[in-house]
Amino acid sequence: MSGRKTAKLLLQLAANDLSAVGAMAKDTGFSEETFGFHAQQAVEKALKAWLSDHDIVYPRIHTLETLAQQLNENGLQFPAQFETLLSLSPFAARLHYDLWQPPTGEPLDRVELARLAEELLAFVKDQTGLT
Repeated sequence: MSGRKTAKLLLQLAANDLSAVGAMAKDTGFSEETFGFHAQQAVEKALKAWLSDHDIVYPRIHTLETLAQQLNENGLQFPAQFETLLSLSPFAARLHYDLWQPPTGEPLDRVELARLAEELLAFVKDQTGLT
């Protein structure tokens, strides 16, 4: 599959995760782990779509910081306004495979993270010209 087609598919999948994130943003009936997982997935897929659209091969990882670094190293500046989203890396798929403990401290600001993830997806769509 071409980079462009992969990017389009990843953006569609990111939008699906983002839809779940939006539904969970104000509903405390969902655990932090469930919300964090879908938020992380939306961001990961958006970043991988951006890389794919430029035919940049990315590693099979879930670490958002590494993907943002790869964007920067390839001249695709990851905007500072979205850096908060990088903190979602611990919620990646590995939580389903390890005895994972959620980060301690303040609970996630779900509304803000959902807003930022939505803005990131819109930004990547604009950068790629894909809808």
